[in-house]
Amino acid sequence: MMRSLWLWGAAFTLFTIGNPLSTYSQSHNSGVSSDISVESLLTLNNIERKSVYRPLSEKPFLWPATYLTWSVTKGHFIANANVRFDLYYDRDPDGFDAVNRLYMRNDESYIGFQNEWAQVLVGRKQYHWGLPGQNALFLSDNARTFDQLAMAFDFGSFSYDLVLGQLDDLSSDGRFGQDTRNDPGAKRRFVSLKRFTWRPNDNLTLSYKEAILYSGTNANWSPRYMVPTSLYVFLADNAPRNDQINLLFGGSILWTPGNWLAYSELMIDDIIFNRKERGITETGMGAWLGHLSWTDETTHIQWHSEAIGYQAYNTDQAEGRYLYLGRGLATQFNDYVFTEIRAVKSLQGVQGDYHGDHSDKKRATHQNGTKIQNAILGASLGFLWQGEQTINQPFTSAYPDGSRFERVLTGDVERTIRAAIQFGLETQSKSAVELGIGYNWVQNPGHQRGESSGRWAGSIIVRQGFSFSSNSTQP
Repeated sequence: MMRSLWLWGAAFTLFTIGNPLSTYSQSHNSGVSSDISVESLLTLNNIERKSVYRPLSEKPFLWPATYLTWSVTKGHFIANANVRFDLYYDRDPDGFDAVNRLYMRNDESYIGFQNEWAQVLVGRKQYHWGLPGQNALFLSDNARTFDQLAMAFDFGSFSYDLVLGQLDDLSSDGRFGQDTRNDPGAKRRFVSLKRFTWRPNDNLTLSYKEAILYSGTNANWSPRYMVPTSLYVFLADNAPRNDQINLLFGGSILWTPGNWLAYSELMIDDIIFNRKERGITETGMGAWLGHLSWTDETTHIQWHSEAIGYQAYNTDQAEGRYLYLGRGLATQFNDYVFTEIRAVKSLQGVQGDYHGDHSDKKRATHQNGTKIQNAILGASLGFLWQGEQTINQPFTSAYPDGSRFERVLTGDVERTIRAAIQFGLETQSKSAVELGIGYNWVQNPGHQRGESSGRWAGSIIVRQGFSFSSNSTQP
């Protein structure tokens, strides 16, 4: 899905990384504030899967979606109700059906408490611990929202986030996506993620991140994974060992000097010592992500790269795979290397500081007499090298002849080169049109050595939204 229209909001969104309470109003009162919003989305593509680098079909597909949201705040109390109709949720080629009844689902629905420095939520909420519009290595918006307890604390230069969530079970015969209500041998699965963030100055943000997926027939909500001051790297494998676990840890650095933005994230999935002495072929595993961009009032240029190890997010117990309803909690795929260069030009000359003020109100103050708020034109060149491994497969580390796998890009690597253009139009009436079209050159398609192919792949997205707000100063 093309996301060029909101590349302009990247810097503002990045401010919220490590600052989860930035949307909390300092001037709230004891009255009731209510907001209702509706957004409809229509996607037409010829790729089925919503990834232009990984098309599945050349037939046209139409994916309608509508989101209805009602938010209420009173004092420190917050509530959000969201119902999402989405045909893609029903026919997702990578995940399981998440909208069995009327193609609808409670998506971002939660209640909670918040003040100037703390927030506690119970329900379902989408989090993305990374750059907007890009992958993230610990928690991303790739997965569907899951039931969770979430906490965030902001102490100025230091902040802390925790998400403890319940995932889908693994059936007693080792399969995902099954009805486990009457399966006493099913493995219950939970995930706990935490992030410690330090902002020594306005241009630098450092984060340490951990995730632990724990599972078992008797696994449940556990206080040991709710304590902010404990580190999962020391909890893992220590007594008492009541659950199977899969531990991830790492961190990220964000630097924003002037018009530049630099971001790097590292995830370590496993560290293997004494491999030869132990007679195993398994190697240490991890993932890395890098991003560099330059932005001014009308131009955005970026470079983005990812390298995901051959068995990242997988483990030797199927219940430890880093998935929810078939979709990755971080990335959807592993065993790949990706690089893309992209340039976007605003055709409207939007005013404002793109590293500090991206409010719709300011962006709509053009004095050109038109209802068009912004129009963009972009171009990109990308490279995707995909190995043969996947997250949801039996854990293995060697070829049939006994030689160990490469750390990334195993087997016959499928190589894709894509050149594309993007066009977007956004109006002040909350409507938008996004068009992305490009050509994919592929070597070894489907990991068939010596084969090659080429095809056009693209999508058109039409959005329309409206909102209504009401405020009462009466307690």
